[in-house]
Amino acid sequence: MGERLPGEHCRMVCEDCGQSFLCGLSPLPLHTRVICPNCGYADNEIASAKKALGQRIFIDRTSLMFRPPRRWEIIVLRNPVQADKIAVKRVVALPGETVNIAHGDIYINGRIARKSLEEQRAIALLVYDANHPSRTSGSRWKSERLPSRWRSEAGHFVYSPASLDEPPDWLLYHHSAGRSDHQAAAPITDLTAYNQAAPRREEDVHVVTDLLLSFRCKFSDKRGTLFVRADDGESLFEARLRLDKGVGELWRTDKLVGAATTTELTRQAGLQLVEVSLFDRQYLLAVNGNVVFAVPRLTSSRDVHHPTTPFAIGAQGSEVELEDLKIFRDVYYYNLLPNNNGKESVRLGPREYFLLGDNCPISEDSRSWPNKGAVSARLFLGRLLNLW
Repeated sequence: MGERLPGEHCRMVCEDCGQSFLCGLSPLPLHTRVICPNCGYADNEIASAKKALGQRIFIDRTSLMFRPPRRWEIIVLRNPVQADKIAVKRVVALPGETVNIAHGDIYINGRIARKSLEEQRAIALLVYDANHPSRTSGSRWKSERLPSRWRSEAGHFVYSPASLDEPPDWLLYHHSAGRSDHQAAAPITDLTAYNQAAPRREEDVHVVTDLLLSFRCKFSDKRGTLFVRADDGESLFEARLRLDKGVGELWRTDKLVGAATTTELTRQAGLQLVEVSLFDRQYLLAVNGNVVFAVPRLTSSRDVHHPTTPFAIGAQGSEVELEDLKIFRDVYYYNLLPNNNGKESVRLGPREYFLLGDNCPISEDSRSWPNKGAVSARLFLGRLLNLW
């Protein structure tokens, strides 16, 4: 399961940004230095890092006696190809369903399988944490224009307007690749720090547009507007949240596609949690865990671009404080391996399930297991309860 349930690994702390991350040790890394996934610093010495054995687990052996496994749930089972070993995998398809993998997503009976916001949080992989800016290159969140009304200190951003009618001032997230002292704009991909011991060919690296932005915000008063943009490579979404009227509008490429109340933003004092998701070909915006907008993303045959600035936050007319800005991505599932006689989909029978590992590039799961990937419930030991 990779970073979520690591095998033999070491825990690194980046010497540049201070971000903590895991690096797998099976196989041993080809180099003695590893790259920080948060800032790109490439001279983190692995020899001095603390080594750890694989994660221990607690198994709930009773829950599945009273109910069947649920989609996206993590279960423990006997390995179908090595009966003396156990495996920990995520349920993605249920008995009687036809499952397919396309463009990194799971399709059930021809329709995309969408996750709830809670399920997205559980599966999301961290891409960037603004609480840990690089000492070399600074934060990846930068003002769109100079001079700007935004100021920042160690990942904390504050906007102070000069007047109510000045135009919105934007903070843009700029993703990049390469060393922290020589980075270039690049889209977010499915590369992980944990798999640095198992390098991949460039053609096997996939651009990921299923992203999740999370931040906390606070306002000095109920005037002005908070803006949030999200670019999935096909459409540009812009949420306009009016603090004075308690309403929000969602625009997609200059077309209004939704309106809703947003009084949750100013109903109570203190920091409010805002989440904007592009998971599973859907745009979703939530305030304090309450979904405000949920709009299917477009599916088009035209060429799409790979955004290097997938998110932006704008403010107008009211002092705004932003904290704890984080960007996550979904697991990018590879297409099925050739275990199904060349077919792209798998039909499950009674009490059969399709299971995948979160560390998709190196996971052994239903894509490579026998019986066309269908796993009998007889092999299930229980539900993953906790890590130790």
